[in-house]
Amino acid sequence: RRHASQLLLPHRLFRRREEGKRRRCSPEQERRRGQPPRQDLEEPMTEKELRAKVCAAAEKYLGAAEADGGHQPIIDLYNSIRPLPRGYRMRYADPWCAAFVSAVGAAAGLSEIILPECSCEAMIGLYQAAGRFEERDEAVPRPGDLIMYDWDDSGTGDCRGTADHVGLVTGVTGNIIHAVEGNM
Repeated sequence: RRHASQLLLPHRLFRRREEGKRRRCSPEQERRRGQPPRQDLEEPMTEKELRAKVCAAAEKYLGAAEADGGHQPIIDLYNSIRPLPRGYRMRYADPWCAAFVSAVGAAAGLSEIILPECSCEAMIGLYQAAGRFEERDEAVPRPGDLIMYDWDDSGTGDCRGTADHVGLVTGVTGNIIHAVEGNM
């Protein structure tokens, strides 16, 4: 049976990101200061918009498979992350579910929120250290959350086994969790 654990996208990081963008001067303020307007000024994104951005980035990879080499751009994107997590350069033959989630974070420009790693267990460690890992059977994930699987879990009580797989939640309908996953 599958067992779900939730890796939360923290509200405080969304707020920090938004606050950081709000500190920039508006084009009008820059004109008043005699500066040319900046072209890179963006409106801050809400948490809902950031979650949607993550889901959209993940869904772009739907259908990527090892059999036809469709997963290679995902591995290449993961390998372009600097610093490279654990200094390990992924090979195309490696299990790549955690690298997929990390690549999605990089593609969405949110690697400070979706912490890059190529191992499920090491990924859990990163989120635990950040205070963002939650192990509760009754937890209902939200779009943009990560979900961990332990294929050997009984489904009763909190999982105490080893994570075998990770995916990115794109929605929840009733008791069905919809996720996009690599290495499937």
